[in-house]
Amino acid sequence: MIVRAIAILLLMCSTASFALAAESDHVAGVADTQPHPMLSQDGSWAGVMVIIVLGMFLAAMVIGPIVRANMPEEPPAATHDEEHQPHGGASHGH
Repeated sequence: MIVRAIAILLLMCSTASFALAAESDHVAGVADTQPHPMLSQDGSWAGVMVIIVLGMFLAAMVIGPIVRANMPEEPPAATHDEEHQPHGGASHGH
């Protein structure tokens, strides 16, 4: 629900900023001759992309625990004394 509200808010802000930008260009009376990217009028690809992204997240949720379960165990953490002693931790009377 929160994600949907954030998406709607972002969409509202972006469309408002496009409208303000278009309005300011017309008010200024300056002809803009530079090419600009345009939003696609064909939105049929969006549903396919959402399905692909959700499928990738689902695959990661399935594969992640399997990979984690098959990883070798990490060695135990070295203590402070073992880190500073040379020759595998053998003490030389220090």
